[in-house]
Amino acid sequence: MRLLAAAALLVASIMTARAADLSAPLVLVASTQLVGPYANTVLIVLPAGTDRHLGFILNRPTKTQLAELLPEHPAAKRISAPVFYGGPHVLGPVFALVRAPSAPAAGSIEVLPDLYLALGDGEVEEVILGAADTARFYVGLVTWERGELAAELGAGAWHALAADADLVLDASAETLWVRLIARLSAFTRVDGRPVIHSHYAWTY
Repeated sequence: MRLLAAAALLVASIMTARAADLSAPLVLVASTQLVGPYANTVLIVLPAGTDRHLGFILNRPTKTQLAELLPEHPAAKRISAPVFYGGPHVLGPVFALVRAPSAPAAGSIEVLPDLYLALGDGEVEEVILGAADTARFYVGLVTWERGELAAELGAGAWHALAADADLVLDASAETLWVRLIARLSAFTRVDGRPVIHSHYAWTY
């Protein structure tokens, strides 16, 4: 993902590239200066090895139902929630983020306490059959090559927040960016330095 050439991004991130732990999941909130396809987005980003990362846009529900994408799975017809657009890469398969106290499918990946990622067709089918009520389904994802995410954070493209399952699966996804930016814009400055507040104290 190449964002740095889009604009001179002047808004400071909540976590700088140095302070943000890029080996752990983060939630990224697009700065108000970010333009292009990622403007006004909120993403979860996950480490993918050797300083690479992948993620999903959290606030782009589509008008497509899961049954339209997976007509061969009768159980998908019972899922009324829309599929989310996760990003422009790997658009073929369906992925799922699932709120669960333990793995909802064999091979699913724990990304946070009580949050799992199902990547393979078999895993997603298990989620459809047994955990659809606590799952959100995605088409596509976002990828960062080595060093790209650190560079974007350093340029102020994103505000970085610690991730938790409540934030990732926020029930009002379409207004998530607006609400987070409103909280971020309320920061005060002391001696020219931003006063940082944890998102855990916020009410979504």
